[in-house]
Amino acid sequence: MRWHDATRHPGRGDIVAERAELCGRCFGDHGDVDAVLVGITTGICRFHRRAAPSLARDGVRVALDDFGTGYSSLSYLRRFPFDKIKIDRSFITNVGKDESVVAIVRAIVDLANALHMETTAEGVENSAQFSQLKRQGCTSVQGFLFSRAMNPDDAWHYANGRIARAVA
Repeated sequence: MRWHDATRHPGRGDIVAERAELCGRCFGDHGDVDAVLVGITTGICRFHRRAAPSLARDGVRVALDDFGTGYSSLSYLRRFPFDKIKIDRSFITNVGKDESVVAIVRAIVDLANALHMETTAEGVENSAQFSQLKRQGCTSVQGFLFSRAMNPDDAWHYANGRIARAVA
């Protein structure tokens, strides 16, 4: 991977897996799997019960994506080897406006901490949301406040540009 060739500190990338990709088990054969975190939804867990355990056995880090929507079930957190919970953007949109959302996000972060998992808030679009999530202990965020989603080549160029500006 280009990250490993260009830096001493490899970057990490999140991949949202589709059902077909999980069936093909394409993640374990591509370089340093420690740099990859595969996000799978609870819908995939329902239909492909071996996906998360199989990825974990291959050394791939696994996130429960879009947590709090759809088929979300707390039993998935017990049954599957997740490293991270990705909090759905529908909660993040109202995190600074609705006290019930603040309580739900805090509960998800506390639950993840108790289970020794990281958290990512999806869809962070402004600094007020970022500040609230930081206060609540969310371990990472993603969203348009920082950048749009990128392919690996664009991400590499983006990161190099930011590093060059920081050093200059």
